[in-house]
Amino acid sequence: MLHDVSGGILLVGMGLFVLMIGVSIVLAVWFAIAHINRPDVFLWGFGIALGVVVLGATAEVVVSGRLEEAKYADANTAAGVVDSVTTTQETGGEGDVVTVFHVNVTARISEELVLRRRMEVWERDNGNPDETWTGRTIRFRHNTEDPDDLSDARFDRLPDWTAKEAG
Repeated sequence: MLHDVSGGILLVGMGLFVLMIGVSIVLAVWFAIAHINRPDVFLWGFGIALGVVVLGATAEVVVSGRLEEAKYADANTAAGVVDSVTTTQETGGEGDVVTVFHVNVTARISEELVLRRRMEVWERDNGNPDETWTGRTIRFRHNTEDPDDLSDARFDRLPDWTAKEAG
C-alpha cells in the first residue's frame, strides 16, 4: 500500500510540474499585458511542484527497498549451482555508471523440478561475482516453483564459502 501512495505522490508531483509549465505561460502573458512584476509566483509554483516530486521520489526509494525485502520474507529457500555470470554497465541512481552482475543459477529441488533463476548483484566493495563463482553453490529465496520464472529470486547467501572467501 505504501508503494502505491509513494507512486501516487510522485505522479501528482510530476503532473503539477507539467501543469505549472502551462500556467507559467498564461501568467507570463497576463503579467506582461497588465504590467505586473511578480516573479515570486513562478518560484513558488515550481518550488511546490519540485518539492512534491522530491517527496514522492524519496518515499519511492525508501518503500521500494522494503517492498523487495517483504516479497521474499516468507519465501522458500533453495541451493543452486551458478551456471554463469555476465556483466552489464548501467547508470546508477546518482548518474554514475555501475557494473551489474547477472548470476544465472540452476537448482534441483526434486527429480522432476529444476528451477532456473537469474539474480542481479550490484557492484560491491567486498567482492563481486565473477567467473570464479561458476560451479559454486549459492542459496537464494524464491516464491514460485515455476521452473523458468527467471526473475523470481533474491540472493540469500553463499553456503559453500568460508567467511574469508565471501569477503
